[in-house]
Parts: sequence; structure tokens; C-alpha cells
Amino acid sequence: MKKIFAIILMALLLFSYTACSNSNSDESGGDNVKQGLQTLAGKTPLELYNSAIDYVKSLENYEILVDSKFTTTYEGETSEETSSTLHKCSGDSFYYLYKADYYEEFFLHDGTTLYKNINNISEKADIEYSKFMEGWGSINESGMLIELGEASFNKKLFIPDGDEYYLDFLISKEEYTEITGGSVESPVTYRVYFDKDGNLTRFERSMLYYYYDVVLVDDEMKVYFQNIGKVEKIEAPQNPESFSVRVKAEDIDLSTVDSLDAFEPTGDITNYVLLDLKVDGNVKISDTESVDNYQGKVLIRLFPDVAPITVSNFKMLVGGAFYKGLTIHRIVPDFVIQGGDPKGDGTGGSDNDIFGEFTSNGFTNNLSHKRGVVSMARSDDPDSASSQFFICHKDATNLDEKYASFGYVVYGMDVVDVIAGLETDGNDAPKLKVTIENASFVKQKAQ
Repeated sequence: MKKIFAIILMALLLFSYTACSNSNSDESGGDNVKQGLQTLAGKTPLELYNSAIDYVKSLENYEILVDSKFTTTYEGETSEETSSTLHKCSGDSFYYLYKADYYEEFFLHDGTTLYKNINNISEKADIEYSKFMEGWGSINESGMLIELGEASFNKKLFIPDGDEYYLDFLISKEEYTEITGGSVESPVTYRVYFDKDGNLTRFERSMLYYYYDVVLVDDEMKVYFQNIGKVEKIEAPQNPESFSVRVKAEDIDLSTVDSLDAFEPTGDITNYVLLDLKVDGNVKISDTESVDNYQGKVLIRLFPDVAPITVSNFKMLVGGAFYKGLTIHRIVPDFVIQGGDPKGDGTGGSDNDIFGEFTSNGFTNNLSHKRGVVSMARSDDPDSASSQFFICHKDATNLDEKYASFGYVVYGMDVVDVIAGLETDGNDAPKLKVTIENASFVKQKAQ
């Protein structure tokens, strides 16, 4: 929710900024001049805009609807995705629903409890409303409209459009880059609407840019202000029992086992995965001892109550023998060892990207990246993890809230230590090949 909410606020801010240096070609003279009003509801464009600033800052009970359309082009192929966002605020309660073609996100805070559902994964948490709003931001405290100088409105007119009137703004590529630091491929257009009484009703924005420098995105967004001052207090969902309480950090079992004798192979899917690792070549395992073709076993306990989607994906890959024969391709001593890439160089993955189950992506994950914790590798895209995973060689709590931790090494950290001590090249790749000879499910033997 936070990232979508931030996009909306940024767009509104950009709308405000564009008026500062815009020259509207339709108002510059010639045959194509649009006929409009110099005043609306007794106010000039500057006066009405300034009134809109005060209006937004005073909002208490409001409803905002956002309709977006993204047309993307990559390697000659074009696709289109639409989404809608509805958020309401009333007193000490907040409601938010985001729907896209393959993604849905829901948040509700009734003043005492936060309820959320992301792609059918539901949870609730006791978060104070004030703390929640501090983290996610409120409309009237965000400063989404800024004061503009009088010169910015010298040639502005209210253009009639049915029962509404609008002001047009245009910002060039160069101006956009100077104002935001971002990069667009064409001028960015904004249009803000008022009703006949001078009330702000909606705005539209259109821009063309590159995503990660490779995907061309035509981004169109419409934002509607509605039911202002009429939204009643938002109550808890009708089915609060369906929202689970995310496991707390102190309740996650990080105990280890002394021996593998208590486990046995199984054809069933369990929460224990055994990795058989092998290093080709002569390996130093202590200050005085080295062995050829070192082999070791690492037992990982999975936590589906911490990261259900991540664990489900990992189990699917293990069950399908995906990891068999892959490598540990990245080693950073006192940090992590990483593997699970079919290409073996850190650029590959499975065919299925998954939702990133970590706090900065809107999902509560309380498993801290301590020594022995297993987590998912990803690119800058929060939802890009697929098959690559890493094991924390030492505490790496700087990764908390940014990566989806999902397991813990309960046996075999001495093996991890040996692998972490291997010599690497300038790209953190081990000079000796480290192979995942097998990844299989095991279960605890009956007592």
C-alpha cells in the first residue's frame, strides 16, 4: 500500500510543481485558443488553487479513487495493465483497497487494530492508529499541494468540460528532470478539475518513462476526490477471525539439533530440507587440516507461518528436484553464501517470481537475519525473488524488512563456515565449484 500511496502523493506534488514553469500552448494565441473563464465561483485560477491547498489540508473524512493504466513495451512486445485504488479516512479509521490484474492489496485500521490481506494472505496486528498513520502518511498532513507564485497563473483559464472546469499544465522533459531528478521520454501532462462551485474534484496525469532502463511505460492515472466530509467511521471486517496474527520474533523456534540421527528421508513434503553440498578440489577445513572434494550436509527448518508464499515456492522447487546439481555461486565471508541459480552466475532463476514477504513490501516478517537464517535473493524489484536463496554466515540485520527470510539452519553451520572460507574472485564467485548435489525433504523419526 505504501508504495502505491506514495506514487499518488508524488503525482499530486508533481501536479503542483508543473504550474511553476509551464507555458500552455493553447493559451498562447492563434486559431486553437480554448475559450475559458478568467474566474470560477468568483475566484481566479491562482485564488482557487490556493483555496484548494487549504481545502486539502483541512480534509478529515474523505474518499479518493485512483484509476491507473500502464502500457508497457519490452523487446517489441506491448502489454497493458489496469488497476484501481480506493482509500477512505474517517477520524481514527482508515480503509484501502488496491486491485490490479494479478495483484490485490487490502488494508483496514479500525482505530485499534490493523487488518491486511495481500494476494489472499491475511494478517492482523495491534498497531496504534497514530503510529500507523505516521508510517503510511495521511492525505491532509502530506503537503501534496504547495503554494505557487502569482506569475505561474498569469495566462491560466478555467476550460469548461461538461459540468466541470479544468486547468491544464504541461512540463517538458528537461523541466521534469530538473524538478524531480527523474527521467521521462516526453512532456508530462496534468489536468486538474473543479466543479462550478470551485471545489476540487479530480485530476489526471500522463507520462512516458523507462522502468529499469529497459521497459518503456506509458503511465496514465486519474484521481477522483469524492464524498468529502461524508465518510463514516470504518468498522472492523465482518470476519476478523480470518485474519491471522503474524508470528512474533520471540515465538520463532531457532533451536538447533546436535545430530542428523533424529531425521530420516521421506517422500512427504515437510518443513525440513536437507542440502547435500560438495566442493571440488582441496579445501581447508581448519588451520591444520584440508581435504579433497569436501562434502557436508546442511539441514534447514522452514517457517511457513513466517513467510507462507516463500516457503510454498521453496518446497515446490525442492519437490521438483530444481536445486539438484545447481551451485553456490556467491560467497561473501562474514555475510552470506548464496545459491539456487540455474545459470550459476546470479542472473537466473525459476520461471515463477513471487511476492516479496518482507515488511517494506507491506508484509510483516519477524524473522531477523541472524547467523544461520535463510532468506530469498532478489533484484531491485521487491517481487522478483524466484529460486535464489542465501544463508547468513554472520548476523546481517541490515537486511531485515528488505528481504524475505523464511528458514533457519538447525544443523550444519560448520559446513557453511567452510564454504564461506573458500577463496573467491573479484565477483564473489568461489574459485572452487560448490555443488548442491541434492536438496530433499526429511522428517523427524518417531519417538
